[in-house]
Amino acid sequence: MKTLHLTITVFLFSIIVFLTFDTNQYAYACSCASRGGPSPSEAFEKSTAVFSGEVIEIDKNDSSNIKTVKFDVQRVWKGVSGNQTTVITGSGDANCGYPFVMNETYLIYAVGDPLYTQSCGRNTLFADSYDDLRVLGPGTEVPEFPFTIPILLVSIASLIVFYRIQIRK
Repeated sequence: MKTLHLTITVFLFSIIVFLTFDTNQYAYACSCASRGGPSPSEAFEKSTAVFSGEVIEIDKNDSSNIKTVKFDVQRVWKGVSGNQTTVITGSGDANCGYPFVMNETYLIYAVGDPLYTQSCGRNTLFADSYDDLRVLGPGTEVPEFPFTIPILLVSIASLIVFYRIQIRK
């Protein structure tokens, strides 16, 4: 009986020591945190949209645990048209939400429709995206006023019509 008691005590002590000193075991909220993310080319291929942009609005919906983040788009590599777009992400670490900050500029890899991104991807501050930009190239710059040329053409056409009407009088 003493041997069984001693064996159980040693066994329990061993488990406690193992759990206390095993520093290679971590608990991650997101399943990707322990294995790292994809390469820039893998992320590009899997993404619906790849762009850089400045965060201009963050709308956190506590009831659904998501954030809607609005960007002023600056450069596009894939899938975005126009100078603004919206991306959905989780509201925190527990659901893999990306921690966007107002007025910061990011390189974003997003999937789906509507666009969705998470912390497990290659999203990063644009200033820290050198490795990605080496693979992606310069992208296409989005003009600040994308409707400038159509507005200019309509204005010129209106002036021509106006002058023709004035000449006929």
